[in-house]
Amino acid sequence: MRLFNRRPRIRDEDWSGALATRSVFDHLSETEARQLRILAERFLRRRQFRWADGIEHDELLVVAVAALACLPVVNLGLSWYSRWGTVLIVPGDYETDFSETDEAGVVHEGTDYASGEYSSYGLIVLSAPDVRESGYGHGSNVVIHEAAHVIDARDGSLDGAPALHAGMDGRRWTDVFTHAYTDLQNRVVSPHRRRADRARRRASAFDPYAAEAPEEFFAVASELFFERPLRLRSEYPDVYEQLSCFYRQDPADTRQ
Repeated sequence: MRLFNRRPRIRDEDWSGALATRSVFDHLSETEARQLRILAERFLRRRQFRWADGIEHDELLVVAVAALACLPVVNLGLSWYSRWGTVLIVPGDYETDFSETDEAGVVHEGTDYASGEYSSYGLIVLSAPDVRESGYGHGSNVVIHEAAHVIDARDGSLDGAPALHAGMDGRRWTDVFTHAYTDLQNRVVSPHRRRADRARRRASAFDPYAAEAPEEFFAVASELFFERPLRLRSEYPDVYEQLSCFYRQDPADTRQ
C-alpha cells in the first residue's frame, strides 16, 4: 500500500478533465461551481490518499473523488467530513465479510462483494473502476454513497438520519424516510407480490441494496438525488424534497 502526498492546488487541466461530461455537476450555479473547486482543494489538502497494490496513481481519479465527495456539501461546508481522514483506492470490487441478525434473532454470516466501504475510524475504501463510472447520470455513485455515510454518522449514529439543519422538521424527516424505506422493502424483499407489485419493483430506480437498512436507503437516495434527480422526485417526491432541503440543492430543477 502506497501513500500519495498531494500538490497544494488542482491544475486546470486536471479539474476540467475530471469533471468533463459528468452530468451530476450540471445543475451547479457559477458560484457553486467555484465553491466546489475551493472545497475540493481543501478536501485534498486535509486527507491522505492510499493506493492498494495492483493500482497505479491516477491524478484524474483523485480529483474526481474530491469533486464528487464535495458535491453534497458544496452549500454545507467541509465540517461535515471532519471524521474522514483517509481514502483507500483499490483495483476493483473486493470481498468483505458480513454478519447480520434477522428479525427472528438468527445470525447470518458470509462473504459479499463491495465497491466501497465506510469506516467509523475515518477510512473510506473506493473501487477505482466504480469511481470512474460515477457521475454520469446512470444512478450509481460510489463516492456520494460513502460520503453520505460520513454525513449520516457525523452526529455519532449511522442510522439514515443525519443531524438536520435549523428549521428542518425531524418528525417530518422520520415519517417520510420511514414510509419510503418500508415501501421499498415491501417491493424488493417480500416474496409474495401481485403482478402490479412486481412491475413497480422493476420500475424502481433504487438498487435493492437500499432496502437492507435505513442508512443504506439514505445513501442510495443521496446517490439518486444527484445522479437521477427526476427519477427520485417521481418515485418518492417527499424524499426528494427532504434531501433538497438538507443538501440545499435542487438538481432536478435544471433537468426539466
